[in-house]
Amino acid sequence: MQHVIEQATQALQLGRFEAAKTLVSAALEETECPTTRLALLEVLAQAQTGLQEHAAAAHSWQDAYEHAATPDDKARLFEQARQAIRDQQDYPALLHLAQEHLPISVRPKEHAACLLAAGEALIHLQRYQEARQEYLEPTLELAGVVPETRLHLWHYLGLSHLAEHRFH
Repeated sequence: MQHVIEQATQALQLGRFEAAKTLVSAALEETECPTTRLALLEVLAQAQTGLQEHAAAAHSWQDAYEHAATPDDKARLFEQARQAIRDQQDYPALLHLAQEHLPISVRPKEHAACLLAAGEALIHLQRYQEARQEYLEPTLELAGVVPETRLHLWHYLGLSHLAEHRFH
C-alpha cells in the first residue's frame, strides 16, 4: 500500500489531482489498516481540495481525524479539518469536532483554537450565551494565546454581545 501512497503523493506534487484521487479511492476500498487509511485519507483530502471539491475534502479531513491515533496526529488533523469545515460553514460539524478535540488538546495554542472554534460555531448557531460562557470567556484566561487567536476571540465576543443586546 505504501507504493500507492507514494504514487498518489507524487501525482499531487505534479498537480494531477484526479489521478491521485483515483489511486487513493481504490486503495481505501482494499485496506482496513488504520495507519494506512489515515495516510490515504490525507492524500484524498488534498486531491479533493486541488479539484475544488471542498465539501468532499472537509469530509475526508474529518475521516482522517477520526482515524488518527496519536495526539500529534489528532492535533495536526484537527487544524486541517477545522479549517475545511469552517470554509464550508458547517457549524454543527465544527462544534462537534471542537467538542471532541477539546478534552485531548494539551498545548495552549491548540486548546485556545479549539475553544475558539466551538465558540465560533455556537455564535453562528445563534447560541450566544453558551458560546460566551462555555468557550469564549474561558479562552481569555489562557496563557500563551497567540495574538491572531485573541483577535478572533474578541471579534466573536463582540458579536455575541451585539447579538444579545440588539439596538432597537
